[in-house]
Amino acid sequence: QAFKLSLWDKAILFPIILFLVSSVNAVSFRSQLMSYLFTGVLFYIISLYDKKPNHLLWAIPLFLIWANFHGGFILGLALFIGYLGIRKVIEIRNNFDLRSLFKLIRFELIVLIGIFLATLVNPFGYGVYLETFNHFGNPWLKYVAEWAPFYNLSRQWWNLIIFLNLYFVGVLILFLTGRLKEKLPIALLILLFIALSFYERRYAWSMYYISFPILLALSDFFKPNSKSNQITFALVISIISLVFIINAKSPLEKYLTMNWQEYCLSSANPCSYNAIEFISKNNLSSNLSSPYSWGGWMIWNFPNIKPSIDGRMVVWEDERGYSAFAQYYTNVQDWESIDKSNYDVVLVLKQKPMY
Repeated sequence: QAFKLSLWDKAILFPIILFLVSSVNAVSFRSQLMSYLFTGVLFYIISLYDKKPNHLLWAIPLFLIWANFHGGFILGLALFIGYLGIRKVIEIRNNFDLRSLFKLIRFELIVLIGIFLATLVNPFGYGVYLETFNHFGNPWLKYVAEWAPFYNLSRQWWNLIIFLNLYFVGVLILFLTGRLKEKLPIALLILLFIALSFYERRYAWSMYYISFPILLALSDFFKPNSKSNQITFALVISIISLVFIINAKSPLEKYLTMNWQEYCLSSANPCSYNAIEFISKNNLSSNLSSPYSWGGWMIWNFPNIKPSIDGRMVVWEDERGYSAFAQYYTNVQDWESIDKSNYDVVLVLKQKPMY
């Protein structure tokens, strides 16, 4: 809706985008994914702002909701400021007048202040910002997969390289067709996020979702002239895409007969229902060291067992400076012997050095 995609555009671009973001979608349904939905809503609001500036006020309630869902609202705030900032610079660069500068950006500043105040309406107040700053300075963050770069020559790394090439081809087409100027704010913003994605993979997911304006140039380049041909080819491409998807997800019956044992076998982070059941039946849950990726699953299925760590804000520390992740990671990587810890029972994945 934000980028006004035709049926042809959807048929060409949706499979590409869904493939690029498949890695993060495959892990689980998390609040992080809601941030990508809100990113789409943000750019829809910006597209309405193009027609009528007052529509930008809708960004205030959006960020009120967003701040109460996920810390990714701060990334959304950066996208909002970055996009409008670049756009305003382009608008005033030819007729710059310091005396009228405030007047030119007054409305946007009012909206930005409104957004900032709205984000403070949450159970933690300004603490949501402090937590973000703590994250950036935390030495353990580099060991969390989402905050680490893609592994060189991995599939996700090649996806980023391929996307980089698609981006430059799209920008070139926009330049040659005289449309780059109108797309320049989003083009520069995406270029910044490409650079950031080589350092932290988390930036890549939002970048892929907002890349439609650039990839649209590629879609338009291959678009048939005839409207009927566009519809015909779009339907054929969509059917082919669906066949590949259904084949990858087959047999579909497993989704109708899913249970926790099946989930553990098919999960992106495989778990063992039988192992936890064994621990529960034999009362081995006291002073238990458990895998990081199993925490939430254990809490849901075995509330009588307390995991040593789960997926909530892994770099948090308590008032004594204790970090569950720091202890877990030094043990599981075998940097420090588990024998020196206070744990009595250890549940460890076979692929970990500690095993």
